[in-house]
Amino acid sequence: MVPFAHREGDEATGTLIAEINRDGRFYVTGSEVGGRRYVRVAVGSIRTTRAHIEALWKLIQAIA
Repeated sequence: MVPFAHREGDEATGTLIAEINRDGRFYVTGSEVGGRRYVRVAVGSIRTTRAHIEALWKLIQAIA
């Protein structure tokens, strides 16, 4: 699991979560720790490849 947050705060993090999930290729969840919102990326399949992770990273960069 890799948690991270948008540098612009909780609202931007929530938007990022929604936009990633709206894309339809990936599904991420949100979490809150110490009053701060985070994106949680968890890889649960042994079939996940580097290409999948790179595609998610490109999407995150495009949205953020």
